[in-house]
Amino acid sequence: MHVLGVKTWGHDTGAAILSEIDGEITCTAIAEARLNREKASGRFPVLSIHYCLFAAGLASMDDCDLVVVDRLHENVTPGTRAMNQITFTDDVSIELALRVRWPVGKTHFVNHIDAHAASAYFASPFDDAAILVVEGGTGIYRGAGSRFTPIDRVGYHSISYRDGEKLGERQRPYNISKIYTMTTKALGFGWNGAGKTMGLAAYGHTVPKIDRLNLNREHCLDLFHDQRDFLEAKGPELRKFIEEDPNHLSERRINAARETQEVFVETMLVFAERAKQVTGSRNLALAGGRRCHA
Repeated sequence: MHVLGVKTWGHDTGAAILSEIDGEITCTAIAEARLNREKASGRFPVLSIHYCLFAAGLASMDDCDLVVVDRLHENVTPGTRAMNQITFTDDVSIELALRVRWPVGKTHFVNHIDAHAASAYFASPFDDAAILVVEGGTGIYRGAGSRFTPIDRVGYHSISYRDGEKLGERQRPYNISKIYTMTTKALGFGWNGAGKTMGLAAYGHTVPKIDRLNLNREHCLDLFHDQRDFLEAKGPELRKFIEEDPNHLSERRINAARETQEVFVETMLVFAERAKQVTGSRNLALAGGRRCHA
């Protein structure tokens, strides 16, 4: 059996193939950035797919038993071609680049937050675990044996869960990861520079501790609270006072990074404690997007 997994949108696209032959499982995986040399590449993973197929000894995507694509939205609209659901590039161009028609009948879509949870739990040494996902979306899951189930999940345009009950589909809320991105952009590190914010926060002991952002910690600790209003109000203010201070190691810049990092760490600890309480497991499988750093 051969299962092809692809990430087709956003940053860091890529592909992976899991193959089971005579009871032995092998994995081949690569990011598109490694092949096209574009950092954090968001291009459709044509090169990655070809690389994985070749490494697995497969002639085309038709040789795969299943093609799995992660996506933000919960469901694929019936009757809509798969290619139009997974890329902003027209499907004809993609199929020409792949030199094969996309195997629509073999394509299965997985909720993006669920995919993060699976990547943490099934690669862990645990037979049972609390699973915590923190990124643009947030999720707490209970893993047992070969299955995991959502307890709390919210993010993107997908079905939310609270205490294991479905709440219906809702728009993506802005959570702690968006606050981290706000600070990162204001510091001039760009949308992909969260690691620099984390590094700057480590200088917090070198300046007087002043909470410049006045982050509402209570709201940050609520998985379902939408930070949109706070971000829209605080973002311009933060950019202004940082623009007035060009020194990257200034007190204001360091404290902005330090406060953001501290609140993020507090939030992660609270989420982890909730995951422990609602699952009853002392094991934790942790996952999330690249913008979240702790």
